[in-house]
Amino acid sequence: MNKSYILAVSIILIFSQNLLAQKTSDDNPKAKLIESYTAFKSDEASMIIDKLRMEVNQSANSKGVIIVYCGKICKYGEVEAHLRGISFSLKSKGVNLKQFVIISGGFREKTTTEFWLVPENACFPMPNSSVEYENVTFKGKFKEKIYDYECCFH
Repeated sequence: MNKSYILAVSIILIFSQNLLAQKTSDDNPKAKLIESYTAFKSDEASMIIDKLRMEVNQSANSKGVIIVYCGKICKYGEVEAHLRGISFSLKSKGVNLKQFVIISGGFREKTTTEFWLVPENACFPMPNSSVEYENVTFKGKFKEKIYDYECCFH
């Protein structure tokens, strides 16, 4: 046998072993959308936070990701108020905040909040803004001090 044939077979064997050793994409854990809502009702939001908190506690080393999107008609400070209100709600429930990520996702047709469970080694969900900033109408006055919304208190 010539050396190039042996080299080619060796390369193919090495590649096939590496491919077999890797997990397939179906084996990789994926983030799971637990709940998404557009209406901000205190009791419902609190129940969804509790549901996500329980899911995070049941799955070792998982994270909870909460993404808040402002609507096409957006009040100044609205998203920031929701982010702070959710954070306050988690703290008041005794949640380890290192297990949660709370972020602004951009803009959608309606103000929307998504609650994601992210297993260990899974990629975080990417915010999926569907409305461009230029198409958003801002209402109210810009305020330096933003008060937490009581959207998520128990």
